[in-house]
Amino acid sequence: MGLLNILDPVMNALLGPVLRLNYLLGIIILSVVLSAIITLVYKWTTNQQLMKSLKEDLKKLQEDVKKFQKDDPKKALDKQKVFMQKNMEYMKHSFKSTFYTIIPLLLIFGWMQANIAYLPLAAGEPFDVVIATEQGFRGTITAEPPTGITVIGDAAKNVTGRSTPFTLQGDTGVYDVVFDVGGELHSKEVKISSWRDYSPTIKSKKGFFASAFGWLYTSKAGYLDPDGAVFQIIIKNKPVKPFGALSIFGWQPGWLAAYIIFSIITSMGMRKVLKVY
Repeated sequence: MGLLNILDPVMNALLGPVLRLNYLLGIIILSVVLSAIITLVYKWTTNQQLMKSLKEDLKKLQEDVKKFQKDDPKKALDKQKVFMQKNMEYMKHSFKSTFYTIIPLLLIFGWMQANIAYLPLAAGEPFDVVIATEQGFRGTITAEPPTGITVIGDAAKNVTGRSTPFTLQGDTGVYDVVFDVGGELHSKEVKISSWRDYSPTIKSKKGFFASAFGWLYTSKAGYLDPDGAVFQIIIKNKPVKPFGALSIFGWQPGWLAAYIIFSIITSMGMRKVLKVY
């Protein structure tokens, strides 16, 4: 277990109540509250007089660059260099607040990904599980579901590419579904629930990032055998669409897009009201 996994019960206690709301309202509340806190932390941890001065200098330099671009390109270039230096200084001071917010934000984003990114699997409804194998693997994969889970279609399939899908369905409960991959046994937890929770949708091999930072946060799905033929096991939960059927040129925003939209709106409004620079 990673260090931050210990905080999971605290995260569930603090953020769990939003799961009783509809998805969009819950995301709005989280984005507004978090953005407000981040804005206040930024205001309290930066020298606002200095930030205001730097911002005014940047605005003036930007105007000078535009003014001299046609008549005096050399002077415009000199102004551009000063602008870049001032901008770097502004960014350096801005980043100070990041040290106070980065870990809480990572925790909250991880919790949101684990709790509101996907719809739960419903009892009696078919769902797909995809077995992704290593390049060049050829053989047979056999699904070996426990009591309560059934396979729709063939339980044994010959591998013809890197992804082999199986369709399952079952009753409410938490199950450990085993797949025999060319003689190797690999398992994946599957949760079927009437409540808004689900098992981690992906189980992977332990890669470089997980190896380097596993002490900090360990995958709740566990890891696959690093020497095995399976690269990933993926449960195809349907992603949450907070805006319903809204489509923007065929793209339906998910939870992260909704969070970003309302965070930007909140941040811009608070910065204007509180005169944050």
